[in-house]
Amino acid sequence: MSCGYEYSQRKSDGLVYVYFIRCNDGSIYTGVSNNVYRRYEQHRMGKGAKYTKIKGVNELITYRKFANRSEALKIEYHIKSLTTEKKRQLIRTWKNENLNCDPKV
Repeated sequence: MSCGYEYSQRKSDGLVYVYFIRCNDGSIYTGVSNNVYRRYEQHRMGKGAKYTKIKGVNELITYRKFANRSEALKIEYHIKSLTTEKKRQLIRTWKNENLNCDPKV
């Protein structure tokens, strides 16, 4: 995991996050959770989304917090319509704003 924390060290803080996971085939999965690290571990153990269960999980790339679930779901919906290159550009932008993550896109 490239974002630097073990999921068990982090508790939900009442916010909602949109996150990116790199799958073993290099594809990028986008999801929403109120606890990114717990959700990442679920994906890693094959208990997350069907997509990540099939593709396998390589790393948590980055994430961004939102004030509420509705806003996060709207952003996730928009991101899922982007091309891979546009997703990579967005990831680079988010990583520059989130110093917990290493830029590797």
